[in-house]
Amino acid sequence: MLSSFKLFRHPFIRAILVSNLFSQFGIWVRNFSILLFVMERTGGDALAVAPLSCFRPHRCC
Repeated sequence: MLSSFKLFRHPFIRAILVSNLFSQFGIWVRNFSILLFVMERTGGDALAVAPLSCFRPHRCC
């Protein structure tokens, strides 16, 4: 089990994982700010807020 953590010793792998963590956090902040913006503009209308989970912008591969 401990041998599987050897991969994390490589600085390149750690850099990729840390950059992915920051990227995911940025996407979460963007999605949350869009949610708050729509809630503020519509007065918290559930019919306006609910489609955000389906139609929010995603990262391209």
